[in-house]
Amino acid sequence: MISKASSKGFTLVEVMAAMVILVVAVGLALSGYLFILKKANQADIQHELDINVQTAIERLKADLRLSSMDEIVYYPEGSNSYTALSFPIAYDSDGDGLIERDANKHIIWDETIVYHIRPGTPDELVRTTLKPRNPNLSNDKTALQNQLNAIVADGDGEDAATGSEVATSKIIFANLLDWKLNPRAGEFSGYAPEDKLEEVSLGYALLNAGNNTFTFKVTGQHPYATGDYIGIDKFMGSPCYHYRDAETLTVIDGATVNDLYPSYGNRHRLLFKEGAGNSFTIQVDNDTWHETDFDFSSRGLANKENAVTETDHVNNDEITRLEGNELTWEAETQTWDYSGGQNPTNAWVSTAVRTLLKGGNIDPNGSLLGHNGARCRLIFKAADEPLQIGQVFFGESASPNTIDFDFNGIGITNEVTFLEYGTIVREITIPATETKMSNWIDVPIDTEKNYIASYAITGDTTKDAPKIWHDTRGYAGPHEWPTRIVKGDPTNGSFPGFIKGLPGLLSWISISEPDPAHPYILENNVSSRKIAGLAGVEVSYVEKGTYTSDIFDTMLDNAALGYISWNADIPAGTAIGFDVRSSDNPFFTGVPDFGTVPASAPNASSMNITTTGRYIQFRAYLQSSADHQQTPILRDVTTDWTGVRRIVNITGKFDKGPSFGNFILSVNGDPLQTALQVDLKIYEKSAAMNQQNREVSSEVKVEITPRNSGL
Repeated sequence: MISKASSKGFTLVEVMAAMVILVVAVGLALSGYLFILKKANQADIQHELDINVQTAIERLKADLRLSSMDEIVYYPEGSNSYTALSFPIAYDSDGDGLIERDANKHIIWDETIVYHIRPGTPDELVRTTLKPRNPNLSNDKTALQNQLNAIVADGDGEDAATGSEVATSKIIFANLLDWKLNPRAGEFSGYAPEDKLEEVSLGYALLNAGNNTFTFKVTGQHPYATGDYIGIDKFMGSPCYHYRDAETLTVIDGATVNDLYPSYGNRHRLLFKEGAGNSFTIQVDNDTWHETDFDFSSRGLANKENAVTETDHVNNDEITRLEGNELTWEAETQTWDYSGGQNPTNAWVSTAVRTLLKGGNIDPNGSLLGHNGARCRLIFKAADEPLQIGQVFFGESASPNTIDFDFNGIGITNEVTFLEYGTIVREITIPATETKMSNWIDVPIDTEKNYIASYAITGDTTKDAPKIWHDTRGYAGPHEWPTRIVKGDPTNGSFPGFIKGLPGLLSWISISEPDPAHPYILENNVSSRKIAGLAGVEVSYVEKGTYTSDIFDTMLDNAALGYISWNADIPAGTAIGFDVRSSDNPFFTGVPDFGTVPASAPNASSMNITTTGRYIQFRAYLQSSADHQQTPILRDVTTDWTGVRRIVNITGKFDKGPSFGNFILSVNGDPLQTALQVDLKIYEKSAAMNQQNREVSSEVKVEITPRNSGL
């Protein structure tokens, strides 16, 4: 029997279940696809935002680096954070590798660039250019500010262009954005583990002609610092780049003058000690040369002739005066015997002594006179017993190889006297261990020459103890023995020829045979390395001298010079005069030397300069009093010219150490800005899986430093 097969299909329940599974699977697949699609879209948005923000920043960097920090104008005016800025840029228009400049060496700005936001849906970051830049705007910040305000208000520069300017605007990108522009003031630290002096560049500022103010504000201190002082030794805030001693500047308020490293020549500084949040202000001339140190800086062309520069510790400044008024020769220096002693009793009784003072033309053991002078006086010293001397003569030697006086030259022998109880005497008694100084002698001292002192020591055995300095260095040659001694009886006139140094009576090189006319001369004649009784020689001031300055560069061609003035002490009978010369040639080619230019009145304190030129040099003429006991003292010299408005790199030599803090600087009331900080954030809304919007953003913070500052 054949049976029929059974056939059976899907039930309705099975079909419905399968459909549900299919719908779920498709839904999951679609959801995954949408998720991937949205993620890809967000990545595309992120990528686009990153490109936009980097493009904007790099474009801004490229533009700003062609500009100058001080030339930037910001919007909104007076805010702490800005949303638009205007600045000039310059190009190398002729392809020579240099940015073009005008006759005054100022950069020629070719065009004005403005970055601003044009509000809308979405916002637009816009770069507007105005070219060629109106040159009248470069020195008119008010006009530039008004131009920037108009561009921000109008959204472009068509109505803000002035003169021949043509405005063109380009959209950098269109998107929602936050954009903050913050100029940064440099903060400088004075901290160092040990005290020192350091040169610091503070940044660039645009200085006006004439006076400018600089305000230093203490901001705090280093964690390891013990104080927050500000100390300034020298300051440079002028287009001529001339360092000024800070203590000579006009202090409007706050700082005081204090010692700066007294062990280093007792130099001084400005010192501010008021602490964080406090400030002080100084005033500096843009167009002034103020010479206070009289040093040989810069080109090293300054020189002094018979003049010296030294520190006046009473008035805390450097001065220039005539050479002199000090010891020019000492026995201990010539012998290298810095303690001295004495000979046995009666060794020098009834003795005539002639001693050579070795000057600059004796080789190898000369150059022992230290200072020139118009007059001189001798210093004698007794040992442990009294010393009586007389018949003292002093004069220039005839030559380096003789011990004869020069009777034919200017150094003719002069008799030396003393003042005792108001009376002029030719013989003096010096108490034990004491010194006596002679009256002034009309013999000028020239350090390149040699001099002879002759004198007689008494025959009194109770007054024959000169202080002795013994030269043991052992130099060979005719100058080895600086002293000649002759025994005799000073009471019967035995010594006149020897003491007065009559020519040929005693050769320095060899001792001649006795002269029948003067048999006493070679009696007990002795050569010695000992110097007896003559302790030193003091000089007066020289008759006259000069100080010739270095050549000073005003950094301004054909500078219109104004005047030269000076501060000086001019005692009665002394005088100071000045010559000034100038040129646009740094070597003064074709310019008359000093001496052919009329000098100022001897006792004036200023005079007008009738010449012009970039380079200046002055010469001061100093004249002592008739008795050469007084000198004029030159304290400082000031020269000015008509300055110009110019970018300057503000620099100083500052104290650094554990007690010095941090500070910021403002110039003419404006913070000294060293860089521009730009914060740019671009963002966009995109749909998320939960139907809520998600923000996608790209953000960058960068500090930009314009590169044309100071050019």
